[in-house]
Amino acid sequence: MKIVDITEKVKSKAQEPVSTRTSQALLDSLSDFCEYSMHNNIKAFAVVAIDNEGQVSNSWHSDGTPIVSVLGAIELMKIDFMDEYL
Repeated sequence: MKIVDITEKVKSKAQEPVSTRTSQALLDSLSDFCEYSMHNNIKAFAVVAIDNEGQVSNSWHSDGTPIVSVLGAIELMKIDFMDEYL
């Protein structure tokens, strides 16, 4: 796993400090997901990434999983996220 310095800061347009590096917590989450994926028979995944400039990137894969199951999982993730941050 790559370890990065998360202490380097720059000012954003809103003058709020923003890290210029990927946080260790994010890298740990990705590592946990990769480890889980390697040891379990996952059939689908979806991921969204937003960089410090607000650009959105997404990726997904479904290996025969019904679309309703994939969309349901995405909806559950959305609800969990809103419960945590709103």
